[in-house]
Amino acid sequence: SLIFVFGAVAQQGPKPLEVAPDLVSVLVLCSPTPDANLKGVEIVRKNGVTVEHLRVDARRYLTSAYEPGNVPLHAGDTIYLTRSGGRGGAVLGTIGVISPVIGLVATIIALSR
Repeated sequence: SLIFVFGAVAQQGPKPLEVAPDLVSVLVLCSPTPDANLKGVEIVRKNGVTVEHLRVDARRYLTSAYEPGNVPLHAGDTIYLTRSGGRGGAVLGTIGVISPVIGLVATIIALSR
């Protein structure tokens, strides 16, 4: 069972759910970049025929042990860390959005072989 991690992290891509069963484990495993927005971590989860979009404040958990900030993960979840605003301009922002998509496509192709 895999989860997928993209965005403002040093180690993007698929990760075994057994190694990262919750959001804090993912953060430790994937090393958020200094400009990662931990207040707005996005989790996309397929739930039957619907897709849920969760927005989690992991920073609050890390600074005050606020339990809802450490979400248990499910197989197939995609975790995306956005970058904090005000850095890099529009071109770098676009690259920041496109590169995880390219990474996801490469992962899907690699897994389908």
